[in-house]
Amino acid sequence: REQTELMLPLVDDAAWETYPALGADWEANLTQEQADAINAFWGTAGTGAAGDDLQPTEVQPIQAPEPGQAVRARALLDTSVTAADGTTLGQTQNLLIDLSAHRFKYVVVALAAGAAQEPGSVLLPYSLFAPGDQQLALNADFNTGLLETAPRVDATALAEADILDAGWDDESAAYWREAGLEVPEPE
Repeated sequence: REQTELMLPLVDDAAWETYPALGADWEANLTQEQADAINAFWGTAGTGAAGDDLQPTEVQPIQAPEPGQAVRARALLDTSVTAADGTTLGQTQNLLIDLSAHRFKYVVVALAAGAAQEPGSVLLPYSLFAPGDQQLALNADFNTGLLETAPRVDATALAEADILDAGWDDESAAYWREAGLEVPEPE
């Protein structure tokens, strides 16, 4: 049976009012103070949990690959897409190859809650990503604010198509080029 709700055994719903404020980057960079506050919350929220499991985390720097290294495209699917500071922006849904150029052109990314006001999927030019070991992190100079107005795409339709006709990405390509980013022209 598919579970669609997360049920937490709080004795009193008002307990949520005391849940600690963590800030926007807590997923990637949990401080000792934040970990202690969350542990204290769970220890006193009436769940019976000990509330001492959470530990601080640090963003691990992306290791640049050695020349000639390769990664299987499948290993990059369903992985987190992060900003240079470690903030999770979304999850990869697909990698799209420009057949005439013989290289990746776009990463289809399902935006995470909080990455942009409008949810959905976007095409991010592959050139935006810093090389990494089986992970996709955006270059340090990428302005994540561009995700707010980036054209949304129908990820389901993209996943169902075998070959996409020329011009299928005109709107996204124009958007990224106008923003000053490299999007390969069809050859």
